[in-house]
Amino acid sequence: MPKLDDLTSATLVKTLYIGESGSGKTGSLASLAEAGYKLHIIDTDNGLPILYNIMKDKAPTKINNVDFMQIAEEYIATSAGLMVKGTPKAASQVVNACKKWEDGTNPSEWGPKHILVLDSLTTISSMFLEWGRALTTVKDGRMGFYAAQERLEVLLTLLSQKAFNTNVIIIGHAELASDEQNKMRYQIAAIGKALGPKIPRLFNTLLVANVTPSKKREIITMPGNVQTVMPKNPAPVQVKPSYSLETGLAQIFADLTKGNRS
Repeated sequence: MPKLDDLTSATLVKTLYIGESGSGKTGSLASLAEAGYKLHIIDTDNGLPILYNIMKDKAPTKINNVDFMQIAEEYIATSAGLMVKGTPKAASQVVNACKKWEDGTNPSEWGPKHILVLDSLTTISSMFLEWGRALTTVKDGRMGFYAAQERLEVLLTLLSQKAFNTNVIIIGHAELASDEQNKMRYQIAAIGKALGPKIPRLFNTLLVANVTPSKKREIITMPGNVQTVMPKNPAPVQVKPSYSLETGLAQIFADLTKGNRS
């Protein structure tokens, strides 16, 4: 029978990284590339210029530690509003990118010096919802909604598992929503009310990008006075309650993988 002491030290970090738009999440990835990690970003928000400018200014020799795939739906204007042109493809492209990168490698085999980044879960959720809607008739749109939820949950579950042998960062946003008791709480923006609360259970680490009243930008790792999704980490002794946004991700990854138990 395994004993608790038989657990090995963590070599991978699987984390949700949540914050308001403009809080600096994408730009803060620079510290990881500067620390020597290879970042592979699925960019659905077209938000990489900030990361490029930070890397060019502070770590130009490490800028090639980052590669990316940009995925987006093409929309057209109709009398009913914006609609996807043709059959929605972006959700399937996201899933395929998590299985096979553009260079032909398998992300699940990259190892501990690589990080797969999904930026952002909010936009990816919309892509999966478009995919679900295309499956259904007007009479029963709920089937597509639930199919989209299920497909996205399966993807996140696979990325969170140890068998996916690569670090993972899922960048997302928080939104106010009513829970089952009709109380307003912050939860991760995903597809509907049911999926958002489930997602944090898949990941041992949940980081929050926060801007203090004095305009200091930081990354929160533990519960405190952050009015958003509750942050957490599996190594509260080694990991500090907060880190500077500029250097924090690299420091958090170092603290999480240095002698902690997984």
